[in-house]
Amino acid sequence: MKAITNIDTENLRKGGRVKMKACINKILYIAAIVTLLIGLTPSIAYAADSGATGSFSCTNAAPTITSITLQQSDKATETGSMTPQTAYVVQIVAGDANTLADITQIDIWIFRDDDAGDDGAPGGTWDADHEAIYKWVDTPTWSMENGVATTTWSITTESCDTPADMGATSGEWNLYFTVGKLAQESDGTAAEWDIKVTVTDAQAGTASTTIYSKSMGAYSALSLSSATIAFGDIAVGGTAAIQTPAEHYVTLVAISNDTFALGAKSSSTWTNGGSSATLDADGTPGDGYFSLTQDNAGDGSGHPTTPQYVTTETANITDLGAVSRTATDAATSEGTTDTDMYMDCILGASGFVYGTYSGTITYTITNS
Repeated sequence: MKAITNIDTENLRKGGRVKMKACINKILYIAAIVTLLIGLTPSIAYAADSGATGSFSCTNAAPTITSITLQQSDKATETGSMTPQTAYVVQIVAGDANTLADITQIDIWIFRDDDAGDDGAPGGTWDADHEAIYKWVDTPTWSMENGVATTTWSITTESCDTPADMGATSGEWNLYFTVGKLAQESDGTAAEWDIKVTVTDAQAGTASTTIYSKSMGAYSALSLSSATIAFGDIAVGGTAAIQTPAEHYVTLVAISNDTFALGAKSSSTWTNGGSSATLDADGTPGDGYFSLTQDNAGDGSGHPTTPQYVTTETANITDLGAVSRTATDAATSEGTTDTDMYMDCILGASGFVYGTYSGTITYTITNS
């Protein structure tokens, strides 16, 4: 083998440059093709924005009761006592985290607890003696839930209040009511009146609170079945039973929420023009005197069975000094306690002029 001794460096340099130039040209050719291909690829259009629907569920928050107060009719003065036929307000401050619009109903029971103890509960049925029921619904409407029962309890709806902003989370309701005549008397300790309130929301969530130890004052009223009691024509020295009313008695119509007594008295003189007759309370009338007797039982002619003499001072009628309160059953109309009174008029033997004598017989009712 022939040894290489001389290297043509110039030719080597020229050959390297040729190869490098060819390589560069090849790279430029490939880049041009890629550029062409990119230019031929279709473009993709994108919208400016796009949305997805999100959601979450809010659980129900039960309503709450902040306070319940019994107030005078001024809606400002708290009270612990009530009296029949007087107006009062039950003020309720309640709330709901889902806003007041979620509250659909408020039930109010004003009821008597016979043994006090701050543990009473309403029976759930209207009872003029023991339980009055009121309601607010979100129409909005206030109502008294007495069914068909006639009662002297009442509600003044135009004076009741509902929160003005039902979008708030707390508000005030005011029930304006009047206590019925037969709401049984209670001193607030041995027996009491309580008030329960239940607030209900649209999902049937509820809150209940009861306030206790309210007293109820005594109440009574009396009327007569007839404004006229006439004994008709009586001969001097004679006796006559009631002729008007035709039944020979007058009915005392009482209503009372507590034990009561019935009494009677007469004016001391009855007049006939310029003449007069004087009441004799001992039952032995002399000339120009007359006597009156009475009883709540009579014979077939209207004469008192067990006569009691009437005086000029009010005295309890025999057997009627402690009459039980007027009571009614649940869900029934209020009643009265009726007592028929029979009377005799007895004239002295002389001293009377011809004509009609008139005077006043007064009947009274007093709570025991």
